[in-house]
Parts: sequence; structure tokens; C-alpha cells
Amino acid sequence: MNKVLKVISNILLIIVIIILSGYLILKFTNKIAIYEVMSGSMETGIHKGDYIVVKKDNHYNIDDVVTYIRDNHYITHRIVKINGDKIITKGDANNTEDEEINKSDIVGKYVFRHEILNFIIDYKFLIVAMILILFIITSVLSKNDNELEDNK
Repeated sequence: MNKVLKVISNILLIIVIIILSGYLILKFTNKIAIYEVMSGSMETGIHKGDYIVVKKDNHYNIDDVVTYIRDNHYITHRIVKINGDKIITKGDANNTEDEEINKSDIVGKYVFRHEILNFIIDYKFLIVAMILILFIITSVLSKNDNELEDNK
């Protein structure tokens, strides 16, 4: 049982390290960003409260979903018109188009959203605490196993 717990905790620790390392590398190289969606303007595909991954890009096409900044707010909508450096977007659930923006206002293209990403971000402290507890338990059990072997 002790060996099983130790293997599980080591695997979880490695997975967490790989995911965090990958995320930090992409984040600090400014390749991706994660944003929380604050409205239902992109329903049914992107929901209020979802976390989305946005990738830096310089090439945009009609129907691309992009995140841009307007009045210190990040907005994620679909491109409906492009005229040179001017872009018009619209939320999928909205009836009207947004005001025209400059391409330079765009932070990046929407890449994906997933319930697992929402779960990880919403419960990150609980997940880290559980992994630490599991790691501590397996360390203590491993120490006890070593002491038993030394006493033999």
C-alpha cells in the first residue's frame, strides 16, 4: 500500500511540474494568456465563467474568435468584418456588432476552453494542498518503511 501511494504521489507531482513548467514557459514568452469570460456574449460555445486560452497572433480572418482590450476590459468576440487594420467583432449571442477596433487592440486568438481548465483554476489551492498532503503522507510512510528495514 505504501509503495502504491508513493508511486501515485510521484506521478501526480511529475504531472503538475510538467503542466506548470509548460504554462510558465508559454506565459513568460508571451505566447499564451488565460482569461476568465465575464459575460454570456459568446454563448453557446463559450460560457460566462469559463477560462479560455488565447494565443498571440498577428494574422486574423473573418470568423476567428479573438480577445481584444477596450477601456481596460478584455473582450472575446468573433471577427465579422476586416477592412485593412480595422476590425469589427460581434458576440455570437449579441444582436449588434461591436464598435470598430484596431488590429493592435487584439491580444490574441481564442485557442480553447475546457471544463478541466475551469476545474484546475477554480480549485488550484485545493489541488495543490491535496498533492502536498499526499506527498507528505508518502514521505512519512517511506521513512517508516526505511526505519523498519534498518531495525531488521
